[in-house]
Amino acid sequence: MTRSSRRRASCCLLAVMLLVGCGDGLGRVSGTVTLDGSPIRADADTRCTVTFYPAGGTGATPSGVVDEAGKFELGTGAVDGVEPGEYKVAVSASQLVGDAQPGVPRSGKRLTPAAYGDPNQSGLTATVKPGGNQIDFALSSDSP
Repeated sequence: MTRSSRRRASCCLLAVMLLVGCGDGLGRVSGTVTLDGSPIRADADTRCTVTFYPAGGTGATPSGVVDEAGKFELGTGAVDGVEPGEYKVAVSASQLVGDAQPGVPRSGKRLTPAAYGDPNQSGLTATVKPGGNQIDFALSSDSP
């Protein structure tokens, strides 16, 4: 291989590395939340949030909102991705009830047992690794 061939090969390799990137080491977390075997589906009256709390007690608490298919993606707002590590998880779903009336707030009812909304009582945990992470949560109407 001539000197100019090696130089061209090195330049091509460098260009590929720059295009691909070395990765940021963060995890991308998505998943599905089910209650008694059926997805919790968000709509105008139903809201479900998933929040990850660092098991060590410090760091960002990524969260996500479940969509109409029962799926969520986590984010922190400040960083695109989740720090790898161990997390305690809280999931809370509620639904507005009653008819909307001008000037009168609608009440809500909890769809998931209250214990799921507390990361120390939910029994839900997750391990986030760098790259893609599919983490699903199968909840039961019976408290954890």
